[in-house]
Amino acid sequence: MSEFLEILTMLAVVIGWIGCIVAAGRVGERREALGAGLLFGLVFGPLGVIVAGFLDGRARCPGCGESVNQKRALCPHCHSSLKWVAGRPKILEAVKPEQPDE
Repeated sequence: MSEFLEILTMLAVVIGWIGCIVAAGRVGERREALGAGLLFGLVFGPLGVIVAGFLDGRARCPGCGESVNQKRALCPHCHSSLKWVAGRPKILEAVKPEQPDE
């Protein structure tokens, strides 16, 4: 009976570890760092899922410096028109924020 429990425990650990790899990969994928997320999940398990949340492989907007998901035509933060060249954004037209009248 104890051999069965050992096998069952080992199976639970392996399934849990695979779950951590998948979860860290999904978290990394949303931040355009899929490979790093998978690696952290594989090496660190549950801690890798947390670490993957801090990854950010997204490009930065040249206008405001905020993270921009790939192939966006417009920065969601400063609303600058973007053109993507070699995987990095370039500003086509910067939109100046309106200044309040005093």
